[in-house]
Amino acid sequence: MSKFPECAARLMRGCVAAALLTGVLPTVHAATVDRLPSPMFHDGMEDLIAGPYTDGDAARFLAQATFGPTDADIAHLRSVRYAGWLNEQFTAAPSSMLSYYNWVANTLNEGVGSTTIREAWFLG
Repeated sequence: MSKFPECAARLMRGCVAAALLTGVLPTVHAATVDRLPSPMFHDGMEDLIAGPYTDGDAARFLAQATFGPTDADIAHLRSVRYAGWLNEQFTAAPSSMLSYYNWVANTLNEGVGSTTIREAWFLG
């Protein structure tokens, strides 16, 4: 007796199962799954136009984006909002350590090294 009909039937069942799993089930599952994040996981950054809503939100943002918030920084961020603050940062002129480094070397006639580079970095 030939095993061909038995193998063909098994192959057909496998193909039908694969088609169901790849075509039908994902669409059924997608219709039942809510794609919006849970309110439990909000991080305060959902709306760049409207935030920050509280001083705490502003302080948290500034603690992550700067060397730490001050009361003036928090008030400024609350007035210009996230997008405005980010635009200010992107359009600000870059600072250079080279002017301080050269000043130490030429004016003070001191040797320059890694300590001078760290000082220049902190002075901005």
